[in-house]
Amino acid sequence: MSAVRRLRTVWRPRPDHGFTTMDDFDIDLRAPVTATATRVLLAPPEQVWRTLSDLTDWPRWNRAIEGLWMAGPLAHGQYFEWRTEGWFIRSTLRLVDPPRRLGWTGRSPGTRSAHVLDIEPAGSGPEHGTRVTSRASLGGMMPLLFRTGMRRRLAVALAADLEALAQEIEPRPPRRQAA
Repeated sequence: MSAVRRLRTVWRPRPDHGFTTMDDFDIDLRAPVTATATRVLLAPPEQVWRTLSDLTDWPRWNRAIEGLWMAGPLAHGQYFEWRTEGWFIRSTLRLVDPPRRLGWTGRSPGTRSAHVLDIEPAGSGPEHGTRVTSRASLGGMMPLLFRTGMRRRLAVALAADLEALAQEIEPRPPRRQAA
């Protein structure tokens, strides 16, 4: 079976990934490539949300993002364009639920993507920190043809993004002064 024919049967493109409202937006679990990464951060959910929701600041703290351009405020339907690892991606915010969830779809050559960030308290008090779960799906010709390698790269990228987020928001021990 040709790759194009398999693409049509394995991952059928749907407008807006098939969701009808902001509340039911999620990654496409039927896509050829999906990955999830989770990390508990030593910061309150509101601080995590402030950092993640300031999209134009992402390139400052996340080295994987080479640039990001957004014309308007953080809102459902807002477009933004960004560049990561040499790929230019055109994205649309599909889920803006402060301070709990942020999600978007994107397009780059041969690839359609969906990404959701879930933010929740990691325990019953602020001392337990915040659990951030990053989930993404990739569909289209490129993920179909290079499924194994792209799955591995996506998992590594999601974990690296959460590591960069932790470096940005977690408190750092004070530097020792030379005596």
